[in-house]
Amino acid sequence: IMNMQVSVGLLIAVSFVCFLVITAFVIVVLLIRDLLNKQKIYSVFSNYLGDFLVIVSKEGRLIDATPTYISDPLYNSILRQKSFKKIFSAAEYKRFLEYVKGLDAYPDIPFVFSQDSGDGLNWYEIRASMQKQGVDVHMVLLLKNVTLDVESRTQRDELKEKVDMLLQNTGDFLWSMDVDTRTFTFLTPLVDDEGRAIPRTQGVQDIRAMMPEDDYAFFDKHLNARIVEFRAKGQNLSENRGVRLRLQGENGKLDWYAFCGRLYTEENAKIVFRGLARRLDMQ
Repeated sequence: IMNMQVSVGLLIAVSFVCFLVITAFVIVVLLIRDLLNKQKIYSVFSNYLGDFLVIVSKEGRLIDATPTYISDPLYNSILRQKSFKKIFSAAEYKRFLEYVKGLDAYPDIPFVFSQDSGDGLNWYEIRASMQKQGVDVHMVLLLKNVTLDVESRTQRDELKEKVDMLLQNTGDFLWSMDVDTRTFTFLTPLVDDEGRAIPRTQGVQDIRAMMPEDDYAFFDKHLNARIVEFRAKGQNLSENRGVRLRLQGENGKLDWYAFCGRLYTEENAKIVFRGLARRLDMQ
């Protein structure tokens, strides 16, 4: 009878353990299936995903990469080569190792590099973090395709260069004024008769000191009228109406400019008067 009780108890214990194991197995299978289903969702947006995670060992060997479905030439190269050393050039890989060494000192600075995939040059940004798992040290890399950002920045720089060249050739300049503080900012500098920028006319300047007193009083009166109209109507109804003012240039010489501008409301509800000053030949 004693042996029978022990056998029954052991059978119950074994059955309970088997039940737990089977339950855990079913849960794991369901979780894996759910994860795979979520990964498949990425395939619908594979052409629009620009961020992905890569986990590498201390020796630089690829351990994992996610999401599974992403259409990016660098991501595909990493999966094929299994190592950044095979992807980077010797000089680029040396620079990457220097970046990794400096993570503790400069954790917020990303590593930026370019890759030519055959379809054109792509730019990427890497941010890294060291993760310890027992005695092993893994490096988690967040990679972001910033090609569109770089191209947009390049186009903005080219446009700015063309605008600067145009303004230097005409003697015109762009300006901005804080309505509340009357702080005047030269967005582009004044130029002399030979098209050279006048250093003292860059950035924030005291525009009142650069104008005859009557001219500044007229400009201030014009601005106040524009502000009243803007606040009442909510738009620039007189945006094409400019004023002619004298401005002190190189060696104290007074030149005539036509100041035309628009009022803008910025995110902090601050009103800014911004526009162009066109140089006039009064002769």
